[in-house]
Amino acid sequence: MLYHHVPGGKADLFVEVMERIFARHRTGLTTTIAAQTNDLRAQLYAVGDWLLAQPPIDMVRLEYVDMPELSAAQVQRLTDAAYIALQAPLVQALGAAVTRQEIMHDDLDLISGGLVGTIQSLHAVSEHVAGKPRQVMAHRLIDVFLDGLRAR
Repeated sequence: MLYHHVPGGKADLFVEVMERIFARHRTGLTTTIAAQTNDLRAQLYAVGDWLLAQPPIDMVRLEYVDMPELSAAQVQRLTDAAYIALQAPLVQALGAAVTRQEIMHDDLDLISGGLVGTIQSLHAVSEHVAGKPRQVMAHRLIDVFLDGLRAR
């Protein structure tokens, strides 16, 4: 009965499920960013908080385990959906911050991907071992992204 609605089989079903997950993330991130003032740090803190409140999307597993089993067209669909959901909202917020001269950088795709990957990786960090909540860790990492490591 299920394959009646998804005639392409398991692979198409997997892609459709992942696209729905990505769409939910896109809505969540876009709404989260829009709810903040035009302050990039506040927007990124909110993004970090939102991502940590969601079940993690294991992009490494998706890339190395799931995608090799899919057709090129299915891989492209997932790649596009992931970018639109996880990076595009951040690229837009970062671009607005560049326009406001709040930050200066010319590779917003790299920065957005690094931020999402870094925050998502905190799901694997034990709060007990780290001695602090994941939210605190995310905010500190965002501060490093924005302020750098060098003494001023």
